[in-house]
Amino acid sequence: MMLDEKKGKYTRLELTVENVGSVPAQFLTYDQMTWESADTPVQPSNADTTTDGPDLETTYKPGQKLTGGMTVQGQTRGGVVTYYAKVGGPVSFRIKLPA
Repeated sequence: MMLDEKKGKYTRLELTVENVGSVPAQFLTYDQMTWESADTPVQPSNADTTTDGPDLETTYKPGQKLTGGMTVQGQTRGGVVTYYAKVGGPVSFRIKLPA
């Protein structure tokens, strides 16, 4: 998914995604992320992994990892981005954004 960076607010992140499990796993961001801050309740957050470098949205075999960029939509400075591997599932990871 391509985000229109001329509209809205964005945060660029550099991530390393690694499959530490024993079976292949997908890393997908569509409808899998939220953002919240002390002043703003949880909001859906779109992400674009097609920034400079490799696309992080792929299937990883056990032990495989990849580092690349991701642009997250809807943020102001600060707050927390949360990723869920399954919609409605448990939290997979959280990223605290700089204030």
